[in-house]
Amino acid sequence: MRRIKFYSPNDGSVSKNLERLEQIVDNFDPIKTDFDINEIVEYYNIYLFVKNRVLNSLWASEHVDLLQNNAKEFKNIVIRYFTDNINLIITRDINNLEYYYHSDFWSILVQYNLLNKVSDKQFRQFIINEKPNLRLMLEHKSLVSRYDEIIREYILQVPSHVELILDHYETKRAMTSKIYLPKSLSLGDKETLINEYISLDNANLNYLRMIRYIQDSKDSIVLKPKTRLKAKKRIMALEKELLSGSNSLSISFSISKQEQNTLKKFDDLNPFNISYSKQWLDNKTDKATLLNNFIILFEYLDSQFRIDLISKYSDIGVIERENILCNKNAYPNSIIFNMYQDFSNYQMHFYEEHLKSIGTCVEDLIEWYFHDNINEVYGVDNYSFVKKSSKTTFYERCILLVTEMEKILKQYDLLVEDGKIDHDLLEIKSEQLIFKNCKSFITDKYIYEQNNEFIDNLFYLLFSDQCMLAYVERVKTNYECFYDLILHESVSMNDFSEYKHCGLNWLVNSSIIVEEDDKIAFKSMEQVFIFHELYVYRVVNYYRVSPNIQKEIDLLLAKGLLISESSLFSRPEQDYFNYHLNKSTFNNSLDIRNSYLHGTGPQKDKVREHQNNYYTILKLFILVIFKIDDDLSINKNTNNIK
Repeated sequence: MRRIKFYSPNDGSVSKNLERLEQIVDNFDPIKTDFDINEIVEYYNIYLFVKNRVLNSLWASEHVDLLQNNAKEFKNIVIRYFTDNINLIITRDINNLEYYYHSDFWSILVQYNLLNKVSDKQFRQFIINEKPNLRLMLEHKSLVSRYDEIIREYILQVPSHVELILDHYETKRAMTSKIYLPKSLSLGDKETLINEYISLDNANLNYLRMIRYIQDSKDSIVLKPKTRLKAKKRIMALEKELLSGSNSLSISFSISKQEQNTLKKFDDLNPFNISYSKQWLDNKTDKATLLNNFIILFEYLDSQFRIDLISKYSDIGVIERENILCNKNAYPNSIIFNMYQDFSNYQMHFYEEHLKSIGTCVEDLIEWYFHDNINEVYGVDNYSFVKKSSKTTFYERCILLVTEMEKILKQYDLLVEDGKIDHDLLEIKSEQLIFKNCKSFITDKYIYEQNNEFIDNLFYLLFSDQCMLAYVERVKTNYECFYDLILHESVSMNDFSEYKHCGLNWLVNSSIIVEEDDKIAFKSMEQVFIFHELYVYRVVNYYRVSPNIQKEIDLLLAKGLLISESSLFSRPEQDYFNYHLNKSTFNNSLDIRNSYLHGTGPQKDKVREHQNNYYTILKLFILVIFKIDDDLSINKNTNNIK
C-alpha cells in the first residue's frame, strides 16, 4: 500500500493522494494512541496537503472545514509522537520508515525544533548505525549547523560524497535541491576527498569531467594542477574503455559530390551522410557563390542571419538534461552540439579540398571579401587581411589566422566608430577584443526576452517538454509541448484534466490563448512566433523578420516584456565565440585563441590537432564575415544608422 506523500501542489499524484486522504480523515479516531512511524509521517503529509490548500474543488465547504480541523490535530499528534519517542525513533523506528518518508523525517525534526533532543553522542551513533542519506540531511541548514563536525566526519568517510559537494558548487542541472555544507569542511578536506574519488573504481565520468574544469575559488574548491591532471588521465582511460566496449555508439560522417537534381541530399538513416550537387560545385566557381556556399550548402546561418551552429536548449533531450552533469559555468556542449561541431569541421575539410581542386582555398575567399567585395558592395576600403603562405604548417596557420580574425574585428569597430579604418590608430589601440563589445551600425538590432517570472512561466507552459499541458488523453499523438499540440490539434478546455486548468487560465488571462467555438487558439500568432524564437534561439534579429513581426515586437518592447541591444554578435553568438577561443566566460572552453597565443596549446608535432583547430578557426572566420556583411547590409538598406 502506497501511503500519502505530498510533493507539490501540481504533482501528478495529487488526485490519488486526495482519495486516500479523504478516507483517512473521514475515519479518524481522535482517541487512538497506538501509532507506527509511517502512520505518523503520513499524518504529517496530510497536514501539508491541507496547509497548502491542495483539496478537491468538489468537496463541500463543511467537509473542507472538517479536514482543516482534523489536519491541525494531525500536526499535534506528529509533534507529540516525535517529542515523546525521539530516542526510540532514531534507534529503532527509522529502520521501518518508508524510503519516500525519509526526507519528511528530517523536515519534522527541523520544523518542530526537535534537534536539541538528540545529543551529539546519540547523533554520531545514529550516523554509524544507519548511514543515512547525506543529501537529505544537507538540505536542512539548521541540522548541518547543529551537528557540524559530526556531519563533516561523515562526509569524509565516503569518497562518493564528493558528488554532493560538486552538486553544491558546480552542477548546472534542473531539479537539484539546495544543500548546505558544514563550515568545518575545509578546502583541504575537499581536495583530499576529490583525490580519493578520482581513484574510485566506480567514479562517475560526468563528475570527473566536472572536477577537471572546476574554477578555483577560495569560497568553494581549490585544486592543485596535479589533481586536475590526475582527473584528466582518469577521464581519458575511462573514455577509451567506453569507446572500445560493445555498448558504445559510433556515428559515421560521409560527404560526397554526386550527379543529382538537388543541391544536397541526406541519407534517410544518417543525417551526417550528405551528398552535394557535383554540377553546382563544379560550375559555380565565382567567389561570391563559393563564399555563400557556407550558407547555401552548409547552413551556417538561418533565415534571420543568426549563427545556426550554436548550442540550443531544444537540442538537449530530457534524459541528457537530467543525467549528463556539467559545471555551472560550462558552455552547454550537448551530444547533438558536439556531433554538429565535428561534422562542420568535416565539411570544412571537404570544402577546402574541393576549393584546392579548382585552384583556390577558404583563405582566398576571406581575402577576396575584405580586399574587393566589401569595397564594391558597401564602399568600405582600406581593410587589411594577411593570408598564410603555402609553406606554413597548420600550427603556424592557427597562430596567424586567429590574430588576423581579431584584427578584422578591431578594424570593424573603427569603421563603426569613425566611418573609416585608420591603421595608424589601430596600431596604438591596445584594448583586448571582447566579443560582447564588438560594435554594430544598427541600433535595436537584437531582441531578447526580459528575465522575469512572467516570461519564465510563459516559456514553461508553452514550450517545455516537462509541462503536462502537452498531453490530452483523447489525442493519440505525443507532442513535445503545448505549443505543438495547439498548432496541430483541435482541443478545448474540457479536454484537459481539472488540475491543468490553472495553467490554461493563466494563459487566457495573459492574452496568450483564447477559446472560440470549443477550440483553443493562440490570440496572436505573431506574438507566439516571437516567444518561440526566443525560447529556441534566445534572440530575434529585428531587421530580418517581417513588418508584422516587427510591429508585434514593438508592442512587447513597450510592455517591458522584451529588450533590445546593439552589437555585432548576438548574446548566443558571443557565447559561441567565447567557448571556442577563450576562458572569459566558460570553464570548459576550448580556449583555442589563448592556447596558441600563450604557447599552452598542443605540441607542434600533433598535426591532426592543429589541423582540426585550423578548420575550427576558418569556420569562425567565415562566421565573422557573415556577421559583418549582415550588419553592413542592414545599414545600407535602412535609415537606422548610429
